[in-house]
Amino acid sequence: MTTYIASTCAHSLVIFIISLISLLTNTRPETWIINNYIIVIMLMYSGAIFVTLFIFLIMHVYLISKGKTTNEFIRKKEHNIFDEGCSQNWKNSFGC
Repeated sequence: MTTYIASTCAHSLVIFIISLISLLTNTRPETWIINNYIIVIMLMYSGAIFVTLFIFLIMHVYLISKGKTTNEFIRKKEHNIFDEGCSQNWKNSFGC
């Protein structure tokens, strides 16, 4: 799950950067809004997706590092018998 979130987050960041570069290299300001409205929409959409997924990715990295589930995180459960340390939690997460 974490690799899917990370790859989707990276993909949305690439789309955001390409849209931003395309928008900034426009040389005809008189037709800017007519020619670039799709680029502006893609820029806003990919930026929103990136921010949302990045927050989701950071939360999953934290949960895997602590060996917690989302339920344990929300209920503020402190004691976790499945926490084996950060590196072992990551190994267990990827099935190593």
